[in-house]
Amino acid sequence: MPTEEELKNANKKNVDIEPLRQSLSSFYMDVVRNAQSAQNKFPLVGMKGGKIRENECSRDNSLCYLALREHDLSDLQLELAVHTLTRQVV
Repeated sequence: MPTEEELKNANKKNVDIEPLRQSLSSFYMDVVRNAQSAQNKFPLVGMKGGKIRENECSRDNSLCYLALREHDLSDLQLELAVHTLTRQVV
């Protein structure tokens, strides 16, 4: 059974992680918005049936990756490491 001190520390960690959760949520929404706005530049034409869906998923995945790479992730990676949510050494 955890001690009172351990419970206090666990509660403190939960409070400390809220800004990180907000940063990740904001980052995610920005990547999605940027990827969605880029979809119009790469329309899928001349395909039939199931091939459209397959190519649409590939296109959208690539656009999300490109939108992700537009960001400097170093601060976010450090913050994740502080909370032991990544293998990066602090």
